[in-house]
Amino acid sequence: PSSGDIRKSPLCFLEKALAGKSLTVKASSAWTFVRFEYFKDDGAVKKCKTLKKIPDAGYVSAVLKHKKTGVFQFVTLYGEAY
Repeated sequence: PSSGDIRKSPLCFLEKALAGKSLTVKASSAWTFVRFEYFKDDGAVKKCKTLKKIPDAGYVSAVLKHKKTGVFQFVTLYGEAY
């Protein structure tokens, strides 16, 4: 369950931990997937093309680019680690 609809907002707050979960990104044909981004334990931002397991770090973002306008959009999932 989530407290937001990711189709209506770029932020989605989950009511469960994200760590160890898999994530698949599907976007309309107007968008291109660029990369995933998440914070590592040391505070550094990790950027990667594939993400097999979400790290225990609080959030993960999928970076998308609009093919026509070139605008970047960050779709971010926030999870609670408890």
